[in-house]
Amino acid sequence: MKRLIVALLAALLFTATTTTVWAQKRVKFPPGRTTVILKGRTTGGPSESGGMNPVSYLLRARKGQQMILHLTSAKKNAVFGLYLPG
Repeated sequence: MKRLIVALLAALLFTATTTTVWAQKRVKFPPGRTTVILKGRTTGGPSESGGMNPVSYLLRARKGQQMILHLTSAKKNAVFGLYLPG
């Protein structure tokens, strides 16, 4: 019985500490250009953690720069989040 409890606690701890790995894509601007258009799709299906399969776009921005984003979704359920480094 004691081994079963320890095994269950270990399994719970393992599942609670696993993190979702996001697909990461670096955004590159062509030389001399200030805009870039990205097209693609995400799988939108459930991940192993029970959530969605997000995609992370990585880009460098400086103070005073602006970003305009047009996000479309056939099912009207797309989500966008902006995260600062760190």
